[in-house]
Amino acid sequence: MVLVLEELTVFTPLGIRFWDPVLDGQVRDSLKVEAWPVPGLRPVARAQRTGSDIYAFHGLPGLLAVEYQLPEASQPSPPAPRPFVVRVIDTARRFLPVAFRVELPLPYRGVFLGASASSPIESSPSGFLLFSSATRVRPPWLGAVRGELVDRVSGEPVANALVRVDVDGEPSRYGLADETGRFAVFLPYPPPVDMLSGSPPGGTPPLGDRTFPITLTVHSVGGGLSPLPGADLPDYGELLRQLPASVWPVAPDDGGVAEPQWHGDLRWGRELVVRTAGDSRLLITPAASPP
Repeated sequence: MVLVLEELTVFTPLGIRFWDPVLDGQVRDSLKVEAWPVPGLRPVARAQRTGSDIYAFHGLPGLLAVEYQLPEASQPSPPAPRPFVVRVIDTARRFLPVAFRVELPLPYRGVFLGASASSPIESSPSGFLLFSSATRVRPPWLGAVRGELVDRVSGEPVANALVRVDVDGEPSRYGLADETGRFAVFLPYPPPVDMLSGSPPGGTPPLGDRTFPITLTVHSVGGGLSPLPGADLPDYGELLRQLPASVWPVAPDDGGVAEPQWHGDLRWGRELVVRTAGDSRLLITPAASPP
């Protein structure tokens, strides 16, 4: 007979499932995920990958009572929420580094749900969405829209801009500009209309000659985003809530005017490079910083 004197439950205060929206699959390896308390910035805790490839934290300062939960009758009052910064780096360079602020313990059980519902990107029930790096190789079954963003006035690269690509009838796809202003957005090709309508193949253009009109929108407040404490990156949530910028399809010196969107055609099996006419880059005017 075994006498149980005390039952102790070990609980993970923060677990994150990372998700690749390009392949619509879980990111299972090569991520370095760290967290530290604010404002102390120390100690820095490293997440461990579980058997189901969730990145889980243990030993976070101030959360001992949350991790080692005593029977309900013995538990003290719930601890006050404590702010932490989490930073994610992909050592395989498929995804851009990101950082975000979170208060622990979470107000719900389960994995961290990621961006707030007020962001332009819908929250993914699958996991925390990561943005592709500008150097990521395009999967052959997908299209790609790439570009380099430059501030029209200063001539400096526009980092951390959120880029949205839309094709009629398809969900929006997103990308993020890196520190050099470069971005990549990957998206599936829309099904050809004649295939959907049952039209005979004769007289229709070959697949490689088909094009699809795309609309590109840039959200950027320029240098109006401050880095999180201890990180050189702004908050992930603030990146998603940036205001729309203006783009210049034609340079002002050539008679161009600022537009809310850039329009172009994506060819099947090719990559589309977004640029201002006569330039290798896309000139933009960032929005004013939010109050």
